[in-house]
Amino acid sequence: MSDRTIYQFGTVTIELNQVDIEAPSRWMGKGVQDFRRAFLASLVFGLFFVVFGDAIVGGLLSVGGISLALVSSLGFIFVSPVCCWFLYRISRGLETDQKPGISDLLAIPLKNTRRMGPVLFVVSIIYMAWLETAVLLIGLFLGHHGNTFVAGGPLSVELIAVTVAGTMIGMLYCAVLFSLTVVTVPMQYLVYMSGFDAMRLSIRCVLLNKRVMASWAILVGFITVISLIPGFLGLVVSMPILAYASWHAFRDLVTVTGGTDALTATQAS
Repeated sequence: MSDRTIYQFGTVTIELNQVDIEAPSRWMGKGVQDFRRAFLASLVFGLFFVVFGDAIVGGLLSVGGISLALVSSLGFIFVSPVCCWFLYRISRGLETDQKPGISDLLAIPLKNTRRMGPVLFVVSIIYMAWLETAVLLIGLFLGHHGNTFVAGGPLSVELIAVTVAGTMIGMLYCAVLFSLTVVTVPMQYLVYMSGFDAMRLSIRCVLLNKRVMASWAILVGFITVISLIPGFLGLVVSMPILAYASWHAFRDLVTVTGGTDALTATQAS
């Protein structure tokens, strides 16, 4: 792979930057500041994440799918980068001392949402692969007693084995998805470029900042998992903050010059 960190896409120049190991703490600090500055809009979207998660898990529990409900809730980590799409506009607006209203957040450039197709496809494939893998592991180790074990059955070698195997494989899926999307979604929001190009640059950005990206991935994953435990309620606060922090991570990791960004193009039309 080339050592270049500057890439040209038409009139847009994109430079990938190296950041120091303390960068994630700064991103989180800026995320908290944005949450405070746009409290109402952040709270509304945070509540949406809670309702969405509870609806899916509640529906699966109602038909007895305890194992699938647990797997699906953990799979929330996989879809969260795309779900944060709307929140990036808040941080983007706050950069110019604007506070977008809730209705303004829905005015996402249609042209860019179409270019998100490849990203959405890849996220869906990885999420479905995780579901299939988790169900296979539960069936392989626990058999038809899977729901009983997951619901609080006795601790056993089989339960420990499926937990360890599921965790390791899940971390592998998360690492792949993280590498593909860590700067892809905000980049798609800001720059008119294909989803495949954005994912390619995201991978190169991760390789350029291996230690920092590893610590950032662990921090995001830990906060997300902890937020799921109390009935998804922690997502009210954690998801907006992580979304804003991810935007600031993108701004530090990627420098975009030239061209017309998506927000400016939308306001001018």
